[in-house]
Amino acid sequence: MPPFSNILSSILVLSALSLPFILFLALTIVVPGFFIWLGLRVIDEERSIIHCGIANLVALIVATFVTFIVNLVPLIPLIPFFVFIKPIVFFLIYLFVLKVVLDIELFEALVVTLIAIAIIFAIAFIMLILTGFWYISFTPSPTKFYRF
Repeated sequence: MPPFSNILSSILVLSALSLPFILFLALTIVVPGFFIWLGLRVIDEERSIIHCGIANLVALIVATFVTFIVNLVPLIPLIPFFVFIKPIVFFLIYLFVLKVVLDIELFEALVVTLIAIAIIFAIAFIMLILTGFWYISFTPSPTKFYRF
């Protein structure tokens, strides 16, 4: 008898697997949405965190899909320096979709994205400094290893 042949056990397995997926999906919507929401608050725009998170997720999916399709076209990789242009094209598609979903101007979408990136980098830098000092406190003294 194959595993999960019983309908009740298959429902239990699917429900157990779906809870982490739902949690992961909620975090991928709420966390980036919070930073975009902060950027929108700086430029005096009112949107909800969920709306910002869904806009970010949709913009990432659309930009990834379009970039993937562009990579499938055989002539485009032959263009010199297209490797350097692809991230710019991806970012412009992301900005355009973010503009459409959030109903803001393209320049505002650029400013919101740059503010969100700056906030994320500032938080990462602060965490790096704090954990760096914390790790240094656990470093043993060199005199424990060497005898002079």
